[in-house]
Amino acid sequence: LSHLALKNGFTEDNGAALFSFFSQVDLNHLVLRDNYALDHGGALAFDHASGSLTSIEMMNNSGYNGGACNFLHSPMEVTNCLIAKNTALNNGGAFFTEYSKLAIRNCTFYQNSCHEDGSVICSEWQQSNVITNSIIWNHDAYLFRGLTSPIISYSNVEGGYHGAGNLNVKPDFVNPGEDLYYLKHRDSGQDSDSPCINAGNMAASDCMAGNKSLYQMTSYTSNLPDTGIVDLGYHYRRHSLCDTLGCEISMPATTFKPGDDCSCTVTVCNPSNLTFHDIPLFIVLEAYGDLFFAPRFIPFDYYLTLIPPGETVIPVLD
Repeated sequence: LSHLALKNGFTEDNGAALFSFFSQVDLNHLVLRDNYALDHGGALAFDHASGSLTSIEMMNNSGYNGGACNFLHSPMEVTNCLIAKNTALNNGGAFFTEYSKLAIRNCTFYQNSCHEDGSVICSEWQQSNVITNSIIWNHDAYLFRGLTSPIISYSNVEGGYHGAGNLNVKPDFVNPGEDLYYLKHRDSGQDSDSPCINAGNMAASDCMAGNKSLYQMTSYTSNLPDTGIVDLGYHYRRHSLCDTLGCEISMPATTFKPGDDCSCTVTVCNPSNLTFHDIPLFIVLEAYGDLFFAPRFIPFDYYLTLIPPGETVIPVLD
């Protein structure tokens, strides 16, 4: 299920937008807003399911347990999701889990609330959830409730949290009051750089959200891609600027001397609605009359690429 907006749903049971049981799920590029479940999982509820949630915005949903989602016997990978301003009447302002382990990466949790405990996640009877490269900010009550504590690393957690690479600093969103969770960025016209920029545990080009790397997405209002080390939190889809089939090479200069910094990206534009598989792409560096073919810069090489609709950004030198 992908590329849908599910809003204003209501149920007296579980999951006002979607209830999935005994199934394999792959949900991506959804907007889930203003859904209300009298029972568990304001927007999504899973019972004996497994799979992935990718690039989903979950905002202003509410339920008894799990303002946004409820997971029962449902281990899940949750990648590049925005979970903000959800409310649980009992526990788990964002997520409520039972016998379910979550692997959460590059997500933003903001201002979720509950009347009891676990304004971010309330977990019962399972192994520790694992959270990396994420932002957890502006919550009430205890962030987590459960028999085991989550394992968190390379994340920005309000109040601090033990773990490698963790921060406890204001994330500097552009305007969370207007639901704009882009990171402030001087090169995008803001007055400061968010401390969440380049604060993750690996290169953005190695962080996958479905079939796209986070290098192909953006944390900034300027639509610039996330380059270098991955930024923390949710990444937005970049607006496609292409209407003609072709390639564009981006480099900081055309001539270099020893010691100069050099980077190179190639943006492939596919204006059609078709996805092209196993397309050979040749990127050639000429130096003093010799030709070097990327990605290995040997006498002959090429990329075998998947070209979906829109822009595909390929990091050549980073």
